[in-house]
Amino acid sequence: MPSSVQGNLKKIKAGEKCRGYHLSGKLMSIWKTYKELTSLKGEIKTAGKTMKENIDSVHNDLSLCLPIYFPLMKLQHVTDWESLRKILQSKSFKGRGDHERDEFRDLSFWSADICPDDIESARHQAYDQVRHVVNAEIFQTEIKEQYASSPAFNKSASRYGNFRLSFPLSYLLSLYKTQHCRDEEPQLRILGTDIYKQEIAHYIVVHRPNIDQFNDLPIVPTAQNISGSMPFVYWMEETLFWRPESTSRSLKLKISEEDCQVRKADPPRSRRSKPWRKKRAYEPRCVWNELVVAFHLPGNGRLQLPMSHLLTNLTPCDVLQPYLRKTPMQKHEAKDIIRRLREEAK
Repeated sequence: MPSSVQGNLKKIKAGEKCRGYHLSGKLMSIWKTYKELTSLKGEIKTAGKTMKENIDSVHNDLSLCLPIYFPLMKLQHVTDWESLRKILQSKSFKGRGDHERDEFRDLSFWSADICPDDIESARHQAYDQVRHVVNAEIFQTEIKEQYASSPAFNKSASRYGNFRLSFPLSYLLSLYKTQHCRDEEPQLRILGTDIYKQEIAHYIVVHRPNIDQFNDLPIVPTAQNISGSMPFVYWMEETLFWRPESTSRSLKLKISEEDCQVRKADPPRSRRSKPWRKKRAYEPRCVWNELVVAFHLPGNGRLQLPMSHLLTNLTPCDVLQPYLRKTPMQKHEAKDIIRRLREEAK
């Protein structure tokens, strides 16, 4: 699907409608995103306008850009029932050779799966970073709860389907190495950044060595120790780390050097009433980061896994709005399907 380029950003289009922007080869910060959107020539589209508004409303908040790092021990692939059936029938994951975006062709997409203990630890660290602020102690619980509250950290619901497959990153890399790299080490490079209305998604691509397609992309860096401003994604002591700048879908608290207070709710973005939409409270919106790891599987290549591993690591999840697939189901329906699949496999 054709896309147009404005400055360094390329529009991501669905039909004739712009639904976001993409920058190749860089993991963009919140501030860099704002500057790139501001520098666009011509009319900025709805996604860019909304992202700028969201950054404007929270960019000075102390809750953002905290020096907190997550070890990336597991990845998750969330999908719907139709796609899950294909995965189980083939006992494998494959890339989309027909993807409408050239940079995403032949890739299998996975997202960060941060364990609950690391999330809880990060919430305590987030509070420690701002506890010096007046009134912070009063809002201690709220400060912790709003950190790691975005869809990127939601393990119980997803916008992509009702079925969640989760595996250790080391296991997936080992399979990829054996099946696609002739036992050479796979390479991890920075694929780029997607910008939507509220989400800034960072993409890392895993590919076999000695392939020219990704030569222009930077390798994920290796750090010897934590000091100063760290990269958003980096290796250290054979562990991959992720440093998101923003982890909150909504910043209900406004935290500055002066004090901590409840933030005023955003007004509705449109006065037009749509009868099929449920009435809901408008919360103060925030930008949030997502990390996506994509495995390159060209030429109908597949990442194969034993059926027992697929079923053991399969769990149901609720639907999160906005839902991006065709037909959602209730979590209990997905749970019943998984139970039947396991019984049939015995």
